[in-house]
Amino acid sequence: MKIKVGKFLIESLDDKVIQILLKKRNKIIWEGNISDIEITFYLPEKTISRVPSMILVLPVEHLPINIVNRHDNGEIKNLYEYLVSHGSVENLHSIFTAGAVSHSTIRKETEINKAKLREKRVIEKENKKEEAKKERAIKRQIRAEKAKIDLANRRRRAGCKEMKEEKYTCTVCHTVWYSNDMDKIKNIHNALTLSNYSVNHMKDISRCPKCGSRASSHKTVTYWVDKKGNCVDREE
Repeated sequence: MKIKVGKFLIESLDDKVIQILLKKRNKIIWEGNISDIEITFYLPEKTISRVPSMILVLPVEHLPINIVNRHDNGEIKNLYEYLVSHGSVENLHSIFTAGAVSHSTIRKETEINKAKLREKRVIEKENKKEEAKKERAIKRQIRAEKAKIDLANRRRRAGCKEMKEEKYTCTVCHTVWYSNDMDKIKNIHNALTLSNYSVNHMKDISRCPKCGSRASSHKTVTYWVDKKGNCVDREE
């Protein structure tokens, strides 16, 4: 079979394989099994608004073949009958949508990809739920352990007096010293007496007693002392 229709030359290589060429350039557009061709539009006769035409969709993405034959002498009909009789699939649509229809293999592949994507999303969602569940369980365990420690601390510190000191560490020589409220009271007292002796005995709490550096860091240390004066707990 060899049919010239519109700007195309369509030639069968055997009963199963067909070749579509551009007549002017003699360029092969597509070659393959006739059964892989899907016909999405077919108009065998001329009408007021249209001339005989066909649209073939091939198993190649974005490659519909729009065959228009202005001076048709039955070529469109002959081509249609040949293709259908040799296994081409009819999937007819209106002229407005026929050219945008994807080949069934592409549609199938798209559906498979969509199904895989949906399955992937479901798995990811389930994994996120499982991770969130584990995270909540870990947080509950941490809260329970913290509550247990807090309860033990409250019991141990019950009836004790809470005292605080400032722990200083020299960043130069690493000497550690402590200061409490009494040191601050002494400084305030010495400042208020306005005597040279008192002023000279004011203590710079943040100055290192060993090397004299003011480069120091400090943190608050809390003690719990029982009625006998024993320290039962300490927290920095």
